[in-house]
Amino acid sequence: MKIMFTHSLLVLGSVLLSPMDTFAQSVDSTRSGTNAQDALSPRQILDRSLTQLSTLDDDRYSERKVVVYHELLGALKTSQTLVPAVPGILRENPHASNSLIHALEDVGTPVAQAALSTIAADAGFQHEDRLRAVMGLGAVEEPTPSSLASLWLVAAQRSEPKSIELSNTSLLAMGAAGSRLSTSAPLYRTLTQGLIRGLNQTSDSNLRAMTLKAIGNLHNPAFGSVVLPHLHDEEAPVRASAAHALGMLRDSSNRNFLVSLLPNEPRGAVRSAMVDAVRRLPASDFSLRSINDYIFVEPHAHARATMARYLIDHFYEFDGARGTLLQLFETDPSQQVRILASYATRH
Repeated sequence: MKIMFTHSLLVLGSVLLSPMDTFAQSVDSTRSGTNAQDALSPRQILDRSLTQLSTLDDDRYSERKVVVYHELLGALKTSQTLVPAVPGILRENPHASNSLIHALEDVGTPVAQAALSTIAADAGFQHEDRLRAVMGLGAVEEPTPSSLASLWLVAAQRSEPKSIELSNTSLLAMGAAGSRLSTSAPLYRTLTQGLIRGLNQTSDSNLRAMTLKAIGNLHNPAFGSVVLPHLHDEEAPVRASAAHALGMLRDSSNRNFLVSLLPNEPRGAVRSAMVDAVRRLPASDFSLRSINDYIFVEPHAHARATMARYLIDHFYEFDGARGTLLQLFETDPSQQVRILASYATRH
């Protein structure tokens, strides 16, 4: 909903398509609507927007709903005293939770982040709304220390399935929030040190896997050395997450090492994650030739498909790609791989 379809723009479009004798009526209508809205308080505009949103639920992406959303957002930006009241307003208007929580993210001020933190931490809110609030905290432009502290608190609660989902989402949100902090800021150092400490101290393999993904969300190649040892973790999901993180970190220095691990990695899903990570990095002659050769002995269909995508990514720069894809198109037992390899027959 980042794209603004203003009411005036919509009216202008209708005027351009209307006879000239309706022009004055259209302009008068626009002025009248604008004047009426100017006469309303921010709270009245907010309440009107919430009422209108209740009738637009089945038309999620309509231009009208975009207009109403921006009226709601404008009311919150105009009156910061409304922002702390949003959690209470949300309880009374659950049908508008997506719009209200998204608006808090767009407002993005410390007060808005505090409101998101309230929703994220309160088990009285719907689970989906708490997840939205956590993701909103991870997406704000300037995360505050209080916001990150709130995410840590949510991440620490892993007693049952829903809290584990919230915890995992909070970890990913912390990484995303960290990617928008200055790497020289004390808050960045505190955040990254906390993630690394948690990664190295936990015996929970799921927590290790999610923390690795959170570190990947930082997009900082400097953390490649932190992630690298976990490519040898005894748990396959952790190894896959370590590979994923290296790709997200854009750490090209470990690209060839990832490729060299493929023949000795026992799990096909992990090999697929390794190749997918390599796809995020600039190719080397070694990576292209190795994957081109290895694809014919790879037993895991999804891993072969990922390798085929890698060859397609570099179809015009690697001479061996066409012949390999044509052979896969003719002989591979996997329909998914054959469909991907058919790219070579069209180019």
